Amino acid sequence: MKKRAFTLIELLVVIAIIGILAGIVLVSLRGARAKAKDARIRSDIAQIRSFAEMIYDRDSQYNSLCKAGNVLNANPGGDADYGDEFATLDGDISTQNGGTSATCHASGDDYCIFAPLATAGRYYCIDSDGDTYEGTTNPGGVGYCDGTTFECP
Repeated sequence: MKKRAFTLIELLVVIAIIGILAGIVLVSLRGARAKAKDARIRSDIAQIRSFAEMIYDRDSQYNSLCKAGNVLNANPGGDADYGDEFATLDGDISTQNGGTSATCHASGDDYCIFAPLATAGRYYCIDSDGDTYEGTTNPGGVGYCDGTTFECP
C-alpha cells in the first residue's frame, strides 16, 4: 500500500491562504485598537464633565475648571480638589491620542472641553449645555469652543 503525502504545491497553497487570512485579521485589529482608544478618550472626557459639575456645585461657576494655556486646572478652587484626577485623566487622553492634551475653556456659567481622538482627524467635545460632538470639525475653530464661545460644533 502506497502512503499518500502532501505535495509541495499543496503545502504552499495552504501557507498562502493562512498568510492572507492573518493579514486580514491584523488589519481588522488595527481599527479595533483605534476605536478602543477613542472610547477611552470619550470616557475620560465624560469623567471630566462629572468633575466640572461638582466644581460648579461647590463654586456656582466654572471659572476654576481651566487655567491659563487652556488646560485643565490641577488646582481648581485653590484647594487641589480634583487636581490628581484631572492630571490622570488628561495624561490618559494624551497617551491615547498620541500626545495632545485636552483643551479647556471656562467662564462663569459656561465651559467646553475637547481633545483629538486616536482616529486621525477626529475630535470629541463636551460643553456646559450638556452637548457632545464627535466629528472632523476642530472644536477649537472660530465660533466654537475657542474661549469666547463655549459650545461644541
